[in-house]
Amino acid sequence: MKQVLPLAVVLVCTSGCQSAGNDTETADLAPGVIEVTYQVNQDDQGSCRPRYEARTQLNEQGMPTNEIYIIRGDTRYFDPQGRQIGSIPFQLKMADETISVLNEFIACKDLTIEVTVEECVYAFDSKNSGCPPIAIEGQEGFGDIVFIIDEQT
Repeated sequence: MKQVLPLAVVLVCTSGCQSAGNDTETADLAPGVIEVTYQVNQDDQGSCRPRYEARTQLNEQGMPTNEIYIIRGDTRYFDPQGRQIGSIPFQLKMADETISVLNEFIACKDLTIEVTVEECVYAFDSKNSGCPPIAIEGQEGFGDIVFIIDEQT
């Protein structure tokens, strides 16, 4: 089933990958939700290198309570005219920060990002399946950000 989650419509907070640490850092997140936060990051020439990270609620051992391990998919980048200017795999591990690298000169405010989530992998002994709810933050620095859930179930 394909589910489109435009950034402007996503109202739920998401949780995601973050290093084991203080539970108060994730206390504001809804249980099971992954929050993906995008940050504007431009090089010296003004080319956009979007940075994103995710967080989710953690248990006492610093592990995600929803038992998520990794989210995989594809990221496509578009210019203001709607032409695709790049594509890289989307891989979001808990506790990792990812910087996307584009080869085109484009300011972040003009960049549209489309992420298709194809697979969510849980911890080895988890009984969970499918993808947890995902909320997107930080879209105000970009032309648009769209998340599409397209699980191969």
